[in-house]
Amino acid sequence: MTAHSLWRRAGFSPFLELALLRLDVTQPLGRALHEVDTTLDLSSAESIDAAAFDDFWAMDQVGLEEALRSTKRSEILSVGDPMAGFAIIGYGTSAAYLQRLAVHPSEQGAGLGTSLILAAAARARRRGIRSMFLNTQIDNVQSLGLYDRLGFDRLEDGLFLLRTTT
Repeated sequence: MTAHSLWRRAGFSPFLELALLRLDVTQPLGRALHEVDTTLDLSSAESIDAAAFDDFWAMDQVGLEEALRSTKRSEILSVGDPMAGFAIIGYGTSAAYLQRLAVHPSEQGAGLGTSLILAAAARARRRGIRSMFLNTQIDNVQSLGLYDRLGFDRLEDGLFLLRTTT
């Protein structure tokens, strides 16, 4: 019995497919164009997140804190002064997870997201991690293009968001 069939028996069904991507962080990836810092400014991160995502995907401060706690070790990287973008990276034993990436819409296209991803990959590599994973909506053409340019591979098995059918 698969996990999928267990969820179906419990009254859930898929309603949204996500692309799952992997980056080999041991490969040369280039240098960030913008200076990236660590930060704990969740208030600014929340504002950027609200501007960058629609209501369904936007995270409030509680959601951002949950993303930070989803792995034993995690951190927020920020770019811009004042902050214009951020990334939440979670570190496992052998893999890193780009939990969240957001750049304020007024600053998109300037390489801030690229800088955050490259900095996250470099930090993961320094921890001895070989792969970084992330997911995004399968119709998010802009993000998928960025991840493709940076060398992410789209994994055959994606992810699904589930909801109850009852």
